[in-house]
Amino acid sequence: MRSSLDFIEKFALKYKKRTCFAFDEFGDIEKLDGIAIIKLFRGIIQGQKQSVFIFSGSYESVMDRLFVSSKAPFYRMVRIIQPGFIEKESLLEFATRKFLQLGIPFIKDDVIGGVEFTAGHPYYFRLFIQEYYFQYLQEKRKPDLAVVLDNMMQSENSYLEKLWDETSKSKETRIVIIKTVETGKPYSGSQDKGINISRALRELIGKGIVISDGSIYRVTDPLFEEFIRQRVL
Repeated sequence: MRSSLDFIEKFALKYKKRTCFAFDEFGDIEKLDGIAIIKLFRGIIQGQKQSVFIFSGSYESVMDRLFVSSKAPFYRMVRIIQPGFIEKESLLEFATRKFLQLGIPFIKDDVIGGVEFTAGHPYYFRLFIQEYYFQYLQEKRKPDLAVVLDNMMQSENSYLEKLWDETSKSKETRIVIIKTVETGKPYSGSQDKGINISRALRELIGKGIVISDGSIYRVTDPLFEEFIRQRVL
């Protein structure tokens, strides 16, 4: 591990370049020998001058413990960036190029439907293009958008069912996520006074399932939101 981290800076110095190195799902480090590895990272990285690092992770609560809270090992060593969803215009530009590359007709209304369905989620938008392409190859004509979207739901069904099972184990989180899907305002209209909305909301935000979007809250996974609308509501 030490030699790998040292290599990043040595490489930059050797070629007189500044380097950027990314660690995805960095929060999973806690599943390993977390404290020792984090100390090693901190000790080596803070002395490097030619390299910058990107640490990304799915679980906000874990990343907060590592980077944001005042007791975090990387406190004040990093710049916090919370990426949002990709803008519609950028996705349309990407789809235009991709459809041309795949040799399939670009139907703007269908692509806009895919953008709206995926809410700018990069993984799901690529899945939309993939399913649209497969449907085109099978039928040799313009695919039915509703069939494409249904195929997406089917392909992710196992994951969505598992996510719902985990989310709905607690009565509090189940009520809050349903209210979030219904209105975007989990605090409003709750009839059960025994439910701690704040605690459940913090848990869902910490797991990256829900985010605050201005004055409302929203589910980060658009297919999970659709799953709840179809199967739960």
